[in-house]
Amino acid sequence: MPGNPIGDPVIPVPRDEWDAVISASPDALAFHAPNWSDAVCASGSWVDATLFFRAASGGRLVVPMVRRSGVAGRLAPRASLPYGWGFGGVVASPETTPDEFRMVVAHLADSAGEPTTVRPNPLLRDRWAESVPAQSATVQRGAHVLDLEGGFERVFKERFKGRARTAVRKAERSGVTVERDTTGRLVADFYSLYRSSLDRWAERRRIPTWLGRRLGETRDPRRKFEDVASRLREGCRIWLARVDDQPAAALICLVRGSNASYWRGCMDEERASRTQASHLLQKLAIEDACNSGCLHYHMGETGGSRSLAQFKEGFGARLHLYEEFRFSGTRPLRRTTARLASGLRRSA
Repeated sequence: MPGNPIGDPVIPVPRDEWDAVISASPDALAFHAPNWSDAVCASGSWVDATLFFRAASGGRLVVPMVRRSGVAGRLAPRASLPYGWGFGGVVASPETTPDEFRMVVAHLADSAGEPTTVRPNPLLRDRWAESVPAQSATVQRGAHVLDLEGGFERVFKERFKGRARTAVRKAERSGVTVERDTTGRLVADFYSLYRSSLDRWAERRRIPTWLGRRLGETRDPRRKFEDVASRLREGCRIWLARVDDQPAAALICLVRGSNASYWRGCMDEERASRTQASHLLQKLAIEDACNSGCLHYHMGETGGSRSLAQFKEGFGARLHLYEEFRFSGTRPLRRTTARLASGLRRSA
């Protein structure tokens, strides 16, 4: 569109350009990649609605997004990304200007009739705070992220708390054995532990075990993890700890570029607590992320669980407060886009 420095969104997104933006951006997570969106859509609940912009600066911007399937037209809600599928938001190539970033955010807020939810990378909170129209609805959230600068030796000595280092050493003395898999071979063992965790969570929430398992398996069926493993391959790393040849704890870490994401974890509570197997898995996954050149280890949202926060903070992860944005697609927001475009034309 003439006079618009970001142009109209390109749909469908050229896959090579999408992948190129993700590869060039230091802020991109595995959740932002094309093969991750393929996995989301393979679940059957969503269809791809990703947006791609070519900016006047030469920059490229991608908004990984999906639309709820089975709902007609503009009534279908969009998410970047859905609950249980990680973080979304705008991913920009290094040439992109702050004004161009703001214009893409304004476009999301201005999509009349298309309710849109965005949960961006928590480390980009300030960039989003200065880009989102003031009248946008927000939900306050918090996620933990570990800074990997300096490499694993420094992270272990300076950022791991004493209790975490002690737990790791106990696990190493307790005869815990660990496997690392990038083929999907360990999905069955992971899912067995996951189903046991569902039973434990149901008991703690005082709901019937069958109901807790039904809800969890509906949200996260085994085929979901199998599909992710097959699509991401080396980028999906499943870690499994065994005690006396029995599965004790497992986690899935997603690695892309300079970021690693601890996506899922589960355990046999008795075996893992007795041996501190979960601490050993985290230590190994963090070390592996450092060796892969990652600068951040994202540990995900923590919610209101103080015990989970303490677990993550034991490894040196810091809580990052950020906002989830819910855009209703109200027409007055179009004036925001127009003002931004006008300002850019005047400054050009």
